[in-house]
Amino acid sequence: MKPWKLVCFGLSLSVIALHSPQAQARDSANSAAKQPSISGIVKDQYDDPLPKAQVIVEPGNYSATTDESGKFRIQAPVGEYNVVFRHLGFGPEDFSWRARAGEGTELSIRLNPLPQALDTVVIRDSHNKAAGASSISGIVYDRQMKPVTGVELQLLGTGRHATSYERG
Repeated sequence: MKPWKLVCFGLSLSVIALHSPQAQARDSANSAAKQPSISGIVKDQYDDPLPKAQVIVEPGNYSATTDESGKFRIQAPVGEYNVVFRHLGFGPEDFSWRARAGEGTELSIRLNPLPQALDTVVIRDSHNKAAGASSISGIVYDRQMKPVTGVELQLLGTGRHATSYERG
């Protein structure tokens, strides 16, 4: 083999090595490490994790949904963003985020429930009113079977009313 052919063969091996998948993976790992991130947990009014809450980073339409433990993580380029946290039945919360290279921001966000008008519940009593006093008791629950505080209860036709306590 002539010497110039060996040199050309050696150059082609160098080019292949520069474009190997391992070299590309290393480069993308370095750039991902520098990209800012925002992560944390979304909780309800009882400080319990809130699964399936939406986390939206704008501009750019970056988003995530919290997992079963209320946690999320989003990466975005360096910049200034508005982060909106929302869940059905809860008021949204906003957070201004300045994303800086190589930095992560960790949050704990609490969403407060929206006041809801409940359908009227009718309870009929079949006892003899002349026999004496009676009482009604119960617990007001939300869709997740958690007690709801501050619900106004009225006993129609009697002028009596009450408000649910901290345990519903």
